[in-house]
Amino acid sequence: MKIAKILLKSVTLLALLGGISSHAQATNVVYSVNMVGFQKIDSSGLLSPNSNLKMVSTPFLAGDTDINVAIGEQLTTGNTPAEGDNLIFYTPGIGYETVWRVGNVGNATFDNKWVKIVGGNPVVATNNIVPGSGFWVQNVQNVGTTQEIVFVGEVITDTNVNVSVASGLQMLSFPYSSDFDLPNDDSFSTSGATTGNTVAEADNIIVWDDLTASYQTFFLVGNVGNAAFDFKWIKDGTNPPEVATDPIKSGQAFWYQHQGAGFTWSTSIPY
Repeated sequence: MKIAKILLKSVTLLALLGGISSHAQATNVVYSVNMVGFQKIDSSGLLSPNSNLKMVSTPFLAGDTDINVAIGEQLTTGNTPAEGDNLIFYTPGIGYETVWRVGNVGNATFDNKWVKIVGGNPVVATNNIVPGSGFWVQNVQNVGTTQEIVFVGEVITDTNVNVSVASGLQMLSFPYSSDFDLPNDDSFSTSGATTGNTVAEADNIIVWDDLTASYQTFFLVGNVGNAAFDFKWIKDGTNPPEVATDPIKSGQAFWYQHQGAGFTWSTSIPY
């Protein structure tokens, strides 16, 4: 069983992992039997002065993926989303859904559970925390207050993992315990992603950039007759065009904008 710990503050995203191996084909691989190590992801994630937001994912498969087990009694509780730390999910075609954890309110149905508001009434959240998806974690405590979230589960060792991609915008993540090698990725193009010559025509991957405190968009070009660019992720706004140079870190989710009707993203084990 592997463990990942992510610190939610304005300077560092820290992951405590149940094993690190230095395979040449994948960086920051988290796959081992006996070793225990650390994976550190630098990330400010500060979107506004009073709201520390992290776009995260679990790199492991929990025994029970229900939010009230996989996340459980973590982060700060409160009677409202303004008081308790939030998890924010995005569903294509529906939009955002915010859940927060209440404390001991004297009601066994809700005590220490993650809840949401439906029709003006609180209900227990049933979101699943699984590899391949992602969500925001919002630390609503005082700026600079350190919060942490721990993911526990098994490293995925399946040769291939399939992730459903819907039309439009959604939040995804690489479903293995490894960085996602965006510069050399061909898994999207071979799975049926939409290619194009511009960001408006092609599928997009949108990554939060801690250094610039902004999003960076990449679009997938098709066969343009140049091996340096064919089926590569191109950084939007560059002239001449630049191919993506950095991987997406393990435990980091990203936005995906699909221009078509949907497809299945088939990924292969990198370790």
